[in-house]
Amino acid sequence: MNRVFSFLRRPLVGACLALAILLLMVYGDVLFSSREVVLSGKSTDLAMGIYGLKFLYGELGKGNFPLWNPHLLSGYPMFASFQTMLLYPPAWIWAALPLAKATNVFIVFHLWLLGAGMIWWMLRRGLHPVAAFVSGALLCFGSTGTMRVFPGHITPLAAIAWMPILLAIFDALLEKDNSRRSTLRWVLAGTAVVALQIAAGFPQHFFYTALAVGVYFLARVLQRAWEISSWRFAFSRLACACIIYGWGILILSVQLLTSWHASKETARASALPFSFVSSFSFPPENFLTVIAPGFFGGDGFLPYWGRGYIWEMCLYIGVAGVLLALFALLRFKFSRIFPFVAATIVMLVLASGKHTFLLKFLYLHVPIFGGFRASSRALCQASVFLCALAGLGLDAFIRSEKEASGWRERALKLWPMIVAGVGFFLIAISFWIPGAGAKPFWIESFSRIMNSRESYLPAPAYSDPRAISSIIENGSGVLLVAGTTCLFAAILMTLAMRAPASRARWFSFSLAGLCVFEVMFFAISVRPTFDLRELENPKLEKFFAAQNSDDRFLKSSFDNWAMKWEANDLGGYESFRLRRYEEFMNVTQGRDPDLIKPVLDINFAHPLYAMLRCRYFLNVKTMQQTKVANVLPHVLLVNDAHVLPTREAIFAAMNAPNFDPRRTVLLETAPQQLPKKSAPIGTARVLESSTDHMIIEAQTKTPAILLITDSYSRDWRAWGLPDENGKESAQQEYSVQPANWVLRAIPLQAGKHKIRLEYLPRIFVIGKWVSLVSLACFLLAITLAFHKSNEPRA
Repeated sequence: MNRVFSFLRRPLVGACLALAILLLMVYGDVLFSSREVVLSGKSTDLAMGIYGLKFLYGELGKGNFPLWNPHLLSGYPMFASFQTMLLYPPAWIWAALPLAKATNVFIVFHLWLLGAGMIWWMLRRGLHPVAAFVSGALLCFGSTGTMRVFPGHITPLAAIAWMPILLAIFDALLEKDNSRRSTLRWVLAGTAVVALQIAAGFPQHFFYTALAVGVYFLARVLQRAWEISSWRFAFSRLACACIIYGWGILILSVQLLTSWHASKETARASALPFSFVSSFSFPPENFLTVIAPGFFGGDGFLPYWGRGYIWEMCLYIGVAGVLLALFALLRFKFSRIFPFVAATIVMLVLASGKHTFLLKFLYLHVPIFGGFRASSRALCQASVFLCALAGLGLDAFIRSEKEASGWRERALKLWPMIVAGVGFFLIAISFWIPGAGAKPFWIESFSRIMNSRESYLPAPAYSDPRAISSIIENGSGVLLVAGTTCLFAAILMTLAMRAPASRARWFSFSLAGLCVFEVMFFAISVRPTFDLRELENPKLEKFFAAQNSDDRFLKSSFDNWAMKWEANDLGGYESFRLRRYEEFMNVTQGRDPDLIKPVLDINFAHPLYAMLRCRYFLNVKTMQQTKVANVLPHVLLVNDAHVLPTREAIFAAMNAPNFDPRRTVLLETAPQQLPKKSAPIGTARVLESSTDHMIIEAQTKTPAILLITDSYSRDWRAWGLPDENGKESAQQEYSVQPANWVLRAIPLQAGKHKIRLEYLPRIFVIGKWVSLVSLACFLLAITLAFHKSNEPRA
């Protein structure tokens, strides 16, 4: 029992347990609910894609590792799309628990991991346990954690959660008394974290984390090398950092190589236009969310009326947290806080996107930036360092440290007065903005936001007197709260500075309590939930139950709910879309084929959707069905083939009034034997199919084209199989070609064929072996690192 109490009294254990208790206070009712309640908004990302998780991990439970998804967008590379998290161990919980329960546990665990990692990092930096705990709570319950829960961004949350742990490991590499074995252990720990962050399934946050950690670590390495006058040490530590990232990438080669290879066939294969990349840049006016996160609405009571989405455009760690971070800038020597400040500034400038020079420069000169949008996501990395600065500031209050001198020392003495002045100013503004004198301010604000075309609030709302009144009242209220919080913080800071040492620490702890209370209140105020049963639509389920499992449909809503019934939807909520498919859909919807949008809008059924096996267009609200005529089967033989050289020629031919996909197939390269138009047509049927393969039997007396009405990808391969009597297929080799721009075709010679068609990219096989070898080396290195020896220190 004494050992248990001794263990619980350790600062890290106690702080992490306290954080878990706070999380249970905020989310416990959902975690332990007997209903199928999910942490997220009903109409946000998680709700639209949650049934994809059910299908995906259901396949894993059956022993199938799905590389291809046949149920959305007429088929697309599933494993390559990253956000499946198939290689991420915490995600395997979906294979063990019910859908709602697994989702909630996954979210809350990663919130805890985010905060616990921050606590560990701050403790390793030497902060008081209370200050370290507050840093973790600010990160967990502030905008970085809470605003990932709001829309159900589970993969971004999982990726970000590992960043503080990675920073702690990189700091550990700089400890002067590390032995070679100790250094190896930290390198292995960093490698594991990098691999887990990649597997978490959000490449943009992995890349932004690497950039932020790189800026911070480079600054610390240079400082350390200068202190000990050893540039050899600097190069060795930078080499360790490169090994960590290089080794982690090698372990996840199967994911990275497969995704990189498949991405060349997607809509984002080439550099995206800057207008797309720069979308969702953090607007300057949203820096107000640092102290007033609800100023622009989006808290469940008032719709968000600012630019972009509130969950991407909010930077909040509490008013007291910001004041403590600013206090740290004054209190400590610049050399101590420089790595935090440098990383924060770089990530804030990057988050500002098109509003500064950096994103445009990187877009033009660093190719990888041409593949990401929503640079505002860099706020997550910036807030990690802001929370660290807040922890440093609180630690200075608790310990009564004094490093500042000169003008900064004088400013510190006046700091509570400055904070109080800011509070009175905010309160005065809160009383001013509802008045007539503020009307030009509101008119200018609404005009700027509407003209930016970045607001998702309907334009009439900006001229609706009732909506405007609500916006103004809300803005006044949140600024009043921010100003009042500043006054409370000023009082506590004054008492902490001037009270006797025996009492000053308690006022510092009260300031810590204010920090935690603020962000917890914020987390509670923006905590949406929905019941899975709210997504149920009995009429829709009845409709699916009556359909042929091989048919496709198109419905008026874009989501992944078809995967609940393993039905086949022409649409789907997925960004990893095949380029050929997107171009075809754009043309049939009357758009520029090269147009790239965040989601693929399909608003009506086109007659050409018959060749995609689309039998109905379904209006989900009215359940009205619009039939599509002359729907093709899954496989058929065609004996009229035309070879056309360009995309435009193929689209023009398909849109011609006399084009019949049952009789004519449009190819891009000529087969060895072109079928004769007048020749008799044979038969074809599917014998067996799964996510990644099909077995097809076909028989024809003359050369023909086997048309498969699924999306084409260059990684589908075909070969012959012996029939039930052991007789070989009529051909030794089969080639899979694009047909009608989006479908698959296999030229056949005369005879009887039994064909296995399989999606298994060669790069996946190569990546698998690279990953396995790298993982084996990693496990071997672990045994060496923890093998007992009396090795002297380096």
